[in-house]
Amino acid sequence: MPITNETDILRNLQVQNTWWTTGKVEDGLAPEFKRSVYKRVCEVFFNEIRRFPVLSGPRRVGKSTMMFQVIDKLLNDGVMPERILFYTLDEFPNDGIAIKEVVEIYSKYVYDGDDFYLFVDEAQKDKAWKNYIKKLYDLKRNVHVMVTGSASVEIEKESDDSGSGRFFTLKIPTMSFYEFCAMNGKEVDIPPIDVFEMHKLTVPEQTGVYLKLEKLYMEMIRYMKIGGFPEFARSDNYAYISRLLRDQVVAKAIRQDIPRSFDIRDVDALSNLYAYFCFGTSEAISVDTISKNLAIDRATCGRYIEALEKANLIYVSEQLNIGGKKPLKPRKKIHISDYGIKCAVTRAVDVESNPAELGAAIETIAYKHTRDYFEGLDENLYTVGYSRSETGQEIDIVVQENAVDLRYIEAKYRNNSPIRDSDGIVVFGMKDTPGYVITKDPGDFGLTQRKETTLYRIPAVAYFYLIGRMS
Repeated sequence: MPITNETDILRNLQVQNTWWTTGKVEDGLAPEFKRSVYKRVCEVFFNEIRRFPVLSGPRRVGKSTMMFQVIDKLLNDGVMPERILFYTLDEFPNDGIAIKEVVEIYSKYVYDGDDFYLFVDEAQKDKAWKNYIKKLYDLKRNVHVMVTGSASVEIEKESDDSGSGRFFTLKIPTMSFYEFCAMNGKEVDIPPIDVFEMHKLTVPEQTGVYLKLEKLYMEMIRYMKIGGFPEFARSDNYAYISRLLRDQVVAKAIRQDIPRSFDIRDVDALSNLYAYFCFGTSEAISVDTISKNLAIDRATCGRYIEALEKANLIYVSEQLNIGGKKPLKPRKKIHISDYGIKCAVTRAVDVESNPAELGAAIETIAYKHTRDYFEGLDENLYTVGYSRSETGQEIDIVVQENAVDLRYIEAKYRNNSPIRDSDGIVVFGMKDTPGYVITKDPGDFGLTQRKETTLYRIPAVAYFYLIGRMS
């Protein structure tokens, strides 16, 4: 039965906040391994300039785990356990209870001071969360709050609209390949290296790095199939993982989170659209073609794409200027936000022996890693998209800083990774910055000169690992 009175709510609080009696976080909730973004979460939460972190990202990426890790840090730093309140709205019978009501009962029976720490998991399920936490910020100067939400369209929009200067939204993507390796105890002993400075090392230094990273090739294949979800990283049960991803990540987002946020009623059409993208990840799309093939009107199709992006299920790669010219009819590329999800939805189990599948995987994962890295630096400063000229020359990944080209990256995951003089990365190459070509063979690396353009070839396993470690 739902919780209906103070006694039931208090009892539920005691169950969720076991540190009130034990003085520590329950075993398993705050693992020793910490994701790279954990450092940024702590920088915001413990900063003397008070902001309330809002952790937004797909389900199962470890947002709640990061909360418990921060709680564990507070306890280890000597904070009185009763000053720490955690509450999740994602589980029955908690759903439907207002955060305001929870805090009032906590203040009445547990701790009545104004210097407590509040952690709310899946806050968007309380429609009044933003207004209440805004009041906490304004009226209780010593209160610190952290919020998570899987339905980022609600979390991010509400925090931006109503919490200007109070909230700090942190997007939590799925794990990078580096994090995947680190979680499995397979870090490689190499010095700190900027992936975009690899071409400046001597050839023997480059060779030494790539020989070490070459050993991670099969781990990269596992990463493609499983994806960057922490709880699955140590398992090889691909069929079971795929079912969980379909049921607990994709289905809940499409059938619960997105419809509630966008007032979408035709969830079957939304699901069909997402499957369409999964089968064609990394391809440029035509909304008119999609509308015709799936019988979804054009405006609705555009709204569905926005919803899928806000729910962290896809990345939308915009077509950027190339050679200083704006595209006449720009088209978007869609990348699935995690290739493990793509494999789960399409039931792809033989990635490594299918050249077309491998090519799509490498481009999708390269885009994810590049975008996650630059957005982590400053999502307002950097734009990560792609370019295609009127004559068909395309560059898979283009990074711009304040609309000025910064990096060109091409995914050529084939033996010998051929680059033609007519390819976009050669024709539109930057004078002083090598274009990066992601290759298949671990021994296929180094600088080459094509016409007036310098290219640097880098093995995929190295690009993913090094840029992930930089995040």
